[in-house]
Amino acid sequence: SRDTFLVDCYREATGQMEEVLKKNLAKIAGMSNEEILDAGFVQATMHARTLWQSGLRERAIELSEAVRHVQRTPLWFERQAGNTLWLAEMYLDVGRQEDATLLLNEAIGYLEEEFNAGIRHPATLMHLATAHGMLGEDDAALDMLELAVDYGAWDLVFERREPALSDLRLW
Repeated sequence: SRDTFLVDCYREATGQMEEVLKKNLAKIAGMSNEEILDAGFVQATMHARTLWQSGLRERAIELSEAVRHVQRTPLWFERQAGNTLWLAEMYLDVGRQEDATLLLNEAIGYLEEEFNAGIRHPATLMHLATAHGMLGEDDAALDMLELAVDYGAWDLVFERREPALSDLRLW
């Protein structure tokens, strides 16, 4: 039946993901953060996620903090905000509320600066909504979501899964 087929596909995909996770973890197990960072910040970010998913939370946070320091580029902060928000989420998950709040407020400052300078990319607004949501600032988060729609955000359907925006959901 179709349901059996879908369940089988899910199980196969889950098994493949577990194998990839194990391989990545084995690859980076003995590496220092510096060695991981040598591969570039995109690769290092993926390895940090592998560490997090494997339960190595503190190591994932250390690597993500290191990535954040080398990731500084002349690009818009919006291009880096996803990793910053993810680090804030990790801080919240391990009870580091003060660190998360500082990081989120810093991210909001950079993103608002860009918006005020004319960078009106919907992703900037989505990141702002997420950061405000993570801080429990629901009115500000909703304002940013409305602006994101005004500026052409087409992927709001995916935000149904964003935990930081759960208080704003009507569906």
